[in-house]
Amino acid sequence: MGSYTDQDKHCSPKRMNIIDPDHVAPDHDFLRAVIENHPLDPSLADSVQELIIEEITNMQSSPARIKHYPETKQVILQMTREVPCLPEYRYILLHEFTHIIDCINPSFRFSEAKKAILADMEQVKLEEFWNVYIDSRLNSLGLFQLGKMDRNIHCMVGGHLEVIPFTIVGKMLRHTSFLRSRGLSNAASLVKDFWDNPQKPRTFDDLISLATQ
Repeated sequence: MGSYTDQDKHCSPKRMNIIDPDHVAPDHDFLRAVIENHPLDPSLADSVQELIIEEITNMQSSPARIKHYPETKQVILQMTREVPCLPEYRYILLHEFTHIIDCINPSFRFSEAKKAILADMEQVKLEEFWNVYIDSRLNSLGLFQLGKMDRNIHCMVGGHLEVIPFTIVGKMLRHTSFLRSRGLSNAASLVKDFWDNPQKPRTFDDLISLATQ
């Protein structure tokens, strides 16, 4: 299972209410500590009053996903039972909760209404760009971590189907291949811009603009 960092060990996590009826997450203090010490927003715990853990039994593209209800400060974290046992568990949590950080950041201008009117494929591309944006910022802090789902991935590279390397370069190739297969001929340069400029301010509208090209 993911382990505490030195910073996590010396914190005093706020006692948010965690509801985990199926016992998916074995260590709730670990969850609290990661949220309390999120490097992109140390005040994140103030926006999470109740955390509900739900099990994903039919994993498809991701081992975890998250949803935030700002009016009630409720967060639903869905993940497979395997996730807390993975070496990259802490990173998965950091990534998922960065979605929440963006959603509550007024300058990001998240809009569920704008997302809802997008076509299904546009929503898929939007999520892909958002994931790259999150990973690039966490990588700039030395936190990015490849995981189980990044191994033995086949992608189209230069017109050929290849197993991409288990490296950051391989991860970028995967994003590029995914977006290119969905109609973005300039996918490589777009992904590179995210990765090379993690501190560049971006809004939800910026991501939508890219996803609707």
